[in-house]
Amino acid sequence: MQDHTLKIQKIDKLWQESRIEEALTEARLLIREFPDHLQIQYCCSTFLIDCGSFLEDIDSVNFGISLIETILENLEALNKENDSIESIRQKAELTYNLFNGYSAKACLLKKKFNQESEEYEKAIIRQKELLKSIILRRKLLEPKFLASCLVNYANLLRDLGRHVEAIDYYYDCLKLYPEHAVAMGNCGSVLQELINFSVVHNSKILYEIWRLFKEANHKELQLEKLAGKHTVSQYQNAFTAFEEYLFFNVGGAKKLEESILKWKKVHKWKPSSFLKQLRDDRLLLTVNPRPTNCPSEYKDDICWPRICMPLNDAGKEWFQSLVHTFNHIKEDFATARYLYYKSLSQDTELINSSQITHYLQTLDYADFGLRSGLLKTSLRIAVDCLDKCACFLNFYLKIDHSQDDVTWDRIWYKKLDRKRGIHPEIKRRLTSNSALGALYDIKKEIHILSDQSIFMYKNLRNYATHQSLVLYREGTNEDTITHYKLQTFQETTFLLLRTIKAAIIYLVGVVIAEEKDRDSLRKQNGEEGTVVEGLPYELGVGLSDECDIPDIIF
Repeated sequence: MQDHTLKIQKIDKLWQESRIEEALTEARLLIREFPDHLQIQYCCSTFLIDCGSFLEDIDSVNFGISLIETILENLEALNKENDSIESIRQKAELTYNLFNGYSAKACLLKKKFNQESEEYEKAIIRQKELLKSIILRRKLLEPKFLASCLVNYANLLRDLGRHVEAIDYYYDCLKLYPEHAVAMGNCGSVLQELINFSVVHNSKILYEIWRLFKEANHKELQLEKLAGKHTVSQYQNAFTAFEEYLFFNVGGAKKLEESILKWKKVHKWKPSSFLKQLRDDRLLLTVNPRPTNCPSEYKDDICWPRICMPLNDAGKEWFQSLVHTFNHIKEDFATARYLYYKSLSQDTELINSSQITHYLQTLDYADFGLRSGLLKTSLRIAVDCLDKCACFLNFYLKIDHSQDDVTWDRIWYKKLDRKRGIHPEIKRRLTSNSALGALYDIKKEIHILSDQSIFMYKNLRNYATHQSLVLYREGTNEDTITHYKLQTFQETTFLLLRTIKAAIIYLVGVVIAEEKDRDSLRKQNGEEGTVVEGLPYELGVGLSDECDIPDIIF
């Protein structure tokens, strides 16, 4: 056994014995003794981060982060020409450790300044970027490791108020490990944020929360192993409190369960393969957590449950314009989603249609064709949804921006200028309207990342539209803002569609919270008689999407 291995074991023993300062000192000494030894850098980086976090020593945490980043850079250079599955998994594990480093850094920064500083924001964004880069390679990773990444990503999104996305990634984890107790409990907890989002699906949401809490609490040993003893009592208390909620609101858990099981038993309809794919990928635009075998559950049915408008022509015109904008957003999402799945298909007619067009061969494995074009177009349309979401917010919240000048990255600021600071109409709502806060966090994620990030969706849209965004079927191992492996771009587009789906649901959440506030204000001012409650229009399919009815011949 080599000397450095014994020293690493010694540091680990000090850590296990809670002799944290000694472990940190020994780790620093070992790095000085072997400054170019990759294994020592790797092991000691973890000690630096863990010890630094415990001792609130941010310099040690930063040192650990820099060590991992150096190792990753060296590994990238070494495997630039040959990105094997083994090297991909190795880089994923290093990236996960780097995520832990930035997580520790963010906690220390928030504790030190007692507020969200710019450096803290960068640490949070970096965490999201690192975990997403791992999830992009999900098909090549070990299920157990991937499950940990998915749960941590969901936890991060939950803490940032992005509940819809958190729920999606908890369910992704449960697809890999259906018995994952922490994913169950956390998913049940976050689902509570969607109660009363939908009149149609509220009973399904309530039942799913109860089911997840119940099953998680049956796995005490796993809960304790994964998250500590405190989690067991935490979930037990949550389960008890939720059963009390059900008793007072729907007559109890037993009554709710009976109605849901009866519903499942009655409906024997089977969804098509496409609808199953939408369900499994969680890309249905709905808050229904788990659609069953009923056609009515496979719908993009998200919409605000109620809205108020003045009883005059101006009020009706305002509402109609609002509906048109919202329908545009849903239409773009449905189109982008359809093009995404069409680009993945092996449909013979599509392949034959694509083969009509001949492209110049550049001998670098660049991939051009109808399916490649569909995929890039899917991303472009999906990103455009965000600008339409901005127009909706501007119109609904009655912000004073010119509708023609509003974009997703500019709506948040006075005079559409970031240098002027947050617009007062948005600032006063950010703390009370959690859905608006979730949208603002999506804005920060998409626009503040470094130019080197492959998740700069706005830039990606611009490159795909105006410049040279090239996809490669093979022959390239480096993903950049203009050069993507085809599989990476497919996963990147999928992650974007998940985000856009969530953004549309958050948009509805903004309306729900705002309508509640407006109701309170109207009651204070005695204006109940000047509004109409409820939707004056019906939900239904687009006119051109209705089945053609053949002429009746008499």
